[in-house]
Amino acid sequence: MELEQPIAIVLCTVTHKRNAVTLAKALINDGCAVCVNIIEDVTSVYRWDDNVVEDIECQLVIKTAASHVDEAYELMLSMHPYDVPEWVVINAGASEPYIDWMKNNLK
Repeated sequence: MELEQPIAIVLCTVTHKRNAVTLAKALINDGCAVCVNIIEDVTSVYRWDDNVVEDIECQLVIKTAASHVDEAYELMLSMHPYDVPEWVVINAGASEPYIDWMKNNLK
């Protein structure tokens, strides 16, 4: 498998840690991400249905190859509890050893 640089860092929020862990494990088990960090107790303030809403969420930081972002997105959509889940993709570079590790852990 050829891994292209840049790699992708994807931000996605979810309601509860159990949802975050379930989604993270699915992304890893399916081979469309190599690592997912879960940051608990993130305060999110946003507009929804013409109201300003404040929620406590978990922030997922998903590391994958750019070539796997669409597949990861489809899997996330099939499992995510939100009507409009956050899916923010940031292109990044990585060290050669990290990229080698990614190559061995993505499908």
